[in-house]
Amino acid sequence: MGRKLLIDYGNPDREALLEAARSIATGGIVVFPTETVYGIGANAYDDAACSRIFSIKGRPQDNPLIVHVSSMEMLGEVALIDRKWIQRLSRFWPGPLTVVARSTGKVSTVARTGLPTVAVRFPSSPVARALIELAGVPIAAPSANLSTRPSITDPVHALEEFSERVEYVIVSGKSPLGIESTVIDLTSPTIRLLRAGSTPVEEIEKVFGPVEVTDTARGVATEERPVSPGAKYLHYSPETPLYLVTEDQMMSLGQNPGFSDYVFICSAQVGEAITNRKIVLGSESDLSAVASRLFSALRDLDSMNARGGFIHLFPEHGIGLAVGNRIRKASRPPTGEILAALDRP
Repeated sequence: MGRKLLIDYGNPDREALLEAARSIATGGIVVFPTETVYGIGANAYDDAACSRIFSIKGRPQDNPLIVHVSSMEMLGEVALIDRKWIQRLSRFWPGPLTVVARSTGKVSTVARTGLPTVAVRFPSSPVARALIELAGVPIAAPSANLSTRPSITDPVHALEEFSERVEYVIVSGKSPLGIESTVIDLTSPTIRLLRAGSTPVEEIEKVFGPVEVTDTARGVATEERPVSPGAKYLHYSPETPLYLVTEDQMMSLGQNPGFSDYVFICSAQVGEAITNRKIVLGSESDLSAVASRLFSALRDLDSMNARGGFIHLFPEHGIGLAVGNRIRKASRPPTGEILAALDRP
């Protein structure tokens, strides 16, 4: 059974973290908080440890891991990035931005899934940074969730899912942002957005110039050979069937007594018209709050003994682009009796 470590997020006790860091350095697996979501981490240089992450999560073997560093010096150990990009990255790091760059070859080929590139970021979470510094190695860490399940932002869920599977679970409260990092590709002539995330693409363009927003980043397409997490496989899905509908469709179904055994995940504005059970994510004017609550809401849906759930999209600007990506990947189109109910006047 893994050991639980209670650590203050803003002021981590380095001595208390030391045993978890030593575990990382010697092949152990540790679940830890970042500013985005909880991660499940291993020594990024250790093939066997990185293989354990894939095994524990049930993660497809061609879905690369993000490597987390604690300094720009450590970045240079794992990635080959042009100086002009380094200067611009310093505007976002530490923070929730991941870049795909050429690998130095030092990171485990398992973590890179055999690719010549590496996905890397410098997190702002004080706990994550202290853990990496104390371990003395970069940490390869995808989101701490079983494959296809919603990412974890609440340590209660981290303990439920992983306390029997890893050496340590670091508990430091809820993740502040609630949506994974944004991923951009620096290896092509045009900077591409591979995954929308907590750093809005509008902010990236102010520093890097034009960014190509791919259909993969929007969540409406996949890549056959992904160089970034979130680019190919089903993600973020609750076990309860979740259907993507328009706001008007949700308001219609939400007042229909025939759908009282469903749960409606919605904005505050749409929620005003819903009389069936609902989970309100927040106002459409506060997309950061919506993002921070999304994954917890998907997990709450599974605890409500519902026949299914409905969700709608939010404005897709700023972090709303990432919210839309996650919603599309977590849901499915309505079918059968749902469509029939919508077709009735």
